[in-house]
Amino acid sequence: MSKCLNRIAAWIVSEECYSRLLKAGGVLLAAAMIGLAQVGPFLYDKDIQAYQAKYNIEAAARKEIDRIDCNALSANLVAPCNLAKHELWTLKSCLQLFWWVVESCLGFGFLLIVVSVVLRCIDSVLQGGQEHATRLASSLRRPRRGIT
Repeated sequence: MSKCLNRIAAWIVSEECYSRLLKAGGVLLAAAMIGLAQVGPFLYDKDIQAYQAKYNIEAAARKEIDRIDCNALSANLVAPCNLAKHELWTLKSCLQLFWWVVESCLGFGFLLIVVSVVLRCIDSVLQGGQEHATRLASSLRRPRRGIT
């Protein structure tokens, strides 16, 4: 059991592990940036369309859209009113999902990079400790010169 734990611990602080974590963090940060660059403008256009429909219905009904009963409006406004409400609800859900994904990628990406740096520091300390122990052991093996 201890051999297994030693292997796991050795792998965690190995160069392979922290380099993979660093790369994974970079990939997540890149995914968040690409998402912002590609999906952001698309969602912005949809936002403009949804709010344009909302303001048109509010102007025609002279009420806020949340207080409007679409079925009580004139026949030519029922469908646009329902569509405007649906567009707003869908847009809100899409924006929440989009920001959740972007924030998750950013947060987890930064976390992986920080963990990678910490593991690299731990590895450096352990390597330095091993070098110090090796130097100490070799100095203890050398015959002492001096006072006899």
